[in-house]
Parts: sequence; C-alpha cells; structure tokens
Amino acid sequence: MWPFKRKKKPSARTTPSPAGEGRWKRFRAAGGLGSVLLAGAFYAAAVAMDASPLEPLPYRVGGYVPRDVYARIGFKVVSEERTRRERQRAAERTPAVIVQDEATLGQIFAELKGLPRALRSATQPADLAESLRSRFLIQGPADLKDLESLAAPAGAKAYQAAIDRLKEKLLSHYLVSKEDFKLAYGRATQDVVVRRGGIERTMPADRLVHLGDPGEWNRLLEEVTQVLAPPVRKHLRHYLEEVFKAGTPLYRLDVEATARAAERARAAVGPVYEEIAAGALLVARTTRGGLRRADWEKLAAEHAAYLSDQNAKHPWRPARMLLGRGLLIAGIVVLLCLYVSKYRPRVVKNHWRGAALAALLALMLLLGKVMVGLGGYPYLAVFGIFLASAILTIAYDQRFAFAVAGALALLTALQLRLGTGELLVLWSAAAAVVFQLREVRTRSKLIETGGLTAVVVFLGTWAVGSAQDVPLGFILREGGTAALAAIAGGFIAQGILPLIERVFQIATSLTLLEWCDANKPLLKRLALEAPAPSTTGSAPP
Repeated sequence: MWPFKRKKKPSARTTPSPAGEGRWKRFRAAGGLGSVLLAGAFYAAAVAMDASPLEPLPYRVGGYVPRDVYARIGFKVVSEERTRRERQRAAERTPAVIVQDEATLGQIFAELKGLPRALRSATQPADLAESLRSRFLIQGPADLKDLESLAAPAGAKAYQAAIDRLKEKLLSHYLVSKEDFKLAYGRATQDVVVRRGGIERTMPADRLVHLGDPGEWNRLLEEVTQVLAPPVRKHLRHYLEEVFKAGTPLYRLDVEATARAAERARAAVGPVYEEIAAGALLVARTTRGGLRRADWEKLAAEHAAYLSDQNAKHPWRPARMLLGRGLLIAGIVVLLCLYVSKYRPRVVKNHWRGAALAALLALMLLLGKVMVGLGGYPYLAVFGIFLASAILTIAYDQRFAFAVAGALALLTALQLRLGTGELLVLWSAAAAVVFQLREVRTRSKLIETGGLTAVVVFLGTWAVGSAQDVPLGFILREGGTAALAAIAGGFIAQGILPLIERVFQIATSLTLLEWCDANKPLLKRLALEAPAPSTTGSAPP
C-alpha cells in the first residue's frame, strides 16, 4: 500500500561475510592505507608549521595598528635610549691611554749620548757641525770649554750616568702635545692611563704637561736638569728647549688603545630596562608611518611577559590551544581527503601522485610562512596560493584545483592568523588563477594570468582595507605587495612548467603544439623516409 512498498524476501539464504572484511579489502585494494599515511604526514607537517609559534605577535614593524594597545600585565622592556646613554657615559668615563713616544725618545737621547764622541776631535767651535752647534748652544771657545770635560773618558762616563738620571726624571713628567692634552683632559674622568715599559698605571690627569704652556715645561726643565754638572747644564737645557719648541712631545695619546678601552667599557654595560605598569598605553592607533621598531619591541616584550604569566597560571593552556588548532586543521584535512577520494580516486590509488599533491601543499604552506616571516607582509602568501592553483589546474582540472586551492588558502589563513578579509583575498587569487587556466596554449599565458590576478588581489585588498577603515597609504602598500606576489607567481610558474609536466606526468596544450612542429628532427625524418600512400587501387563502384 502506498507510500510503503512491500519488501522482497530473499529467495535463498546467504552466509554473510565477516563484519568489515569486505570494506577493509576494498580499502587496501584502492590504495587507502598508503594514502592515509600520506595524509597523516601532511597533517603532521601542517600542525608543526601552525604551532611555530603557537601564539605569534599580531604586529609587525611598519604595519598598521588598528586601535590603541594597552599593557595587559606589568613587564620590563629594554630601553634602547637609556642603554645607549649609559654605554656612552661608560665610554666617556674611560681614561685616555698615554704611551711613550719611543721614536722621539730614541732620537733625543741618542743625540745627547753622542755629544762626547763629537767633541773629542774638536779644538774650536768651527770643527763641529753647524746643526750641532745650534742645538747645543756652542757659539764660542768658552762654550766649547764648558764641554771639554766630556771628551775625557772619566768625564764621558760621568756624563752618561747623568744622562740616564736625566732621562728617568724627564719621563716621570708626562709631556704631551696640546691636542693630545685636550683629548685626554676633556674626557668625563679625571684620570689617565700611562703605559711605560709594558706597565700600565692610572694617575690623575693633572700630571700631564702640554707643550702649549711654555712656563710649565720651563719649570720642568729647571727641575730635571739639576742632575747635570753646572757647565753642561746650560747647553743641554738649550737643546731640550729647542726640542720642545718644535712641538716634539715625550708621550702621545694612543688613539686605538683608548678606543678599544672605551669599546670594552661600552660592552660591559648591560641592557637598561624600563618598568611598564599594567594598563599603560603601549602604542596608539596608527595613522601613518607604520609601527616603529621601538614600539614593536615594547609589544613583543609585553606579549612574551603575558604568555609567560598565563602559562605559569594555567600549565595546560598551550596543550589545550594546540589540541584545538590541531582539530581545526584535522577537519580541513579530512574534508580534503574525502573530496580527493570522491572525485579523484586515481590520486588515492597512485601513491606517487598522492605524494606529489601532499608535498605541493606542504611546500606552499612552508613557502607562505617563510615569505611572510621574512618580509612581514601577510599578502605575500598570494605567491604560494598562485603557484599551487596554477600547478593544480595544469595537472588536474579547474573544479579539483579550485577545491584544493581553497583548502590550501584556509590552511594558510589559519597558519598566519589572518582574518576573514585576508582569507577572501587569498580565495579570490585562487579563483582568478583557476578560471583563467582552462588550458595553456601560449608561452605568455601564465604571465598574463599573473597580471590579471594582480589586478584582482589589488582590488580585493583595497576593498578589505576600506571596509576596515585602514588609511590609504597602508592599503596601497599591502595591495602593491599582493599584486607583486601574483606577478612573480606567474613568472615562476612559467619557468617551472616543464618540471610540473614531468612530476605529474602530463603534457599541456603548449607542449603538444611544440611536438607538432614540422621542424622537429623526428618529424622531418618521418616526412622524408615514410612511404607515400598507394594510389593504384581501383575506385569503388
């Protein structure tokens, strides 16, 4: 009786097969076991990329900040300005390094010790060189008589000992040039480091004497020349006066050693932290110019402190978040697998094609994460979506490519923590590529596809930004990035087209047209050597 139909009874009893045995055999025969392993590997890769990091900072340097950001927790952040000031102060408080001018000292005392040898053969001033008479003030016989004791061996020995004492007393006064004195005395410390004979000593900077103060170094000469015999004293003092008048210091500022010491002092100062209370304004809403590096570092420090606090209070929080995101990705992967098994069973049975598909999707996910991580612009992910859509359309068909590329766009949006607007832009990029690539018949087809897709994603980015009240400057920057990513995808896809054909074992219309070229060597040989068709047969009645 309608609407029920009478059930037909079986004509004979049949012995049912064990539960599930037929399904399991059909599943294995269809290649389901290997495909499940491939899907599991792809799922593990997707989850690993999604969880690195699990809670990324949703801001980037130069990016748009849609609203004021306040500190959720009190934290410390490195103050670059304070750190720079403290390190500069430490460098300025480093004492200057003063060293003996060995070349000058060697020349001065070589001439002083060589005086007795020059006097041995002189009986009158004219016997001496003009330069020697001028330096030691030997003008007449009386001056030569003052120095005649130096010619005798005993006098020369006593003179040499006196010169050694003179050198010791002279080097105990740190005579420097006027310029070095200003550099050493003008630092934010009242000390200097004197390096003499391989030994460093720190002493007050007021021990320095500069050549720009004649009264000071004249008092110095008056003191140190007391170790000389009175007849000789006048001549050696005149020699030293001429040396100092010429601007020849005994010590000099070691610029390189001073710079190294300042750099060590600067490096010894650790980072200076700034305390920021909970509820403090970190960054105001961006109007133009983008997020500054210093503000981004504040946001990063606050984000790290907040996550550390939350994870300490709730130890299972990261595991719960990872489980939730893993289930979301699992849902997408399962739906994708069901779609592939329903409409492309060859991919399930042919594990090589299944592995190629899984590797393609995983590689595009990784490429999007790396490009966005390095470049900072989320719309750089358009590049990976373009490549995947183009490859899938060429290797399979438009319907299959659009479905798989849509799943890839969804996984990419999850991985990069993108919003609905950005996801729509990625989907529009996939749709623009798929619907243009019905077949590839010309070499410029993929490049033309990239150009038109660039227009689509630029308009999509403009629409999303305008809907979210993003300033025009940021919209143009993001849209230009998406457009450039699409154009680059077209050129790259054109370049790797032979690789796509080899991996997926297909031939595009462009390749078929090239094979039909009559100028190919094989076709030329066939045209020359193939026998002509027979024309001797009788015509049909």
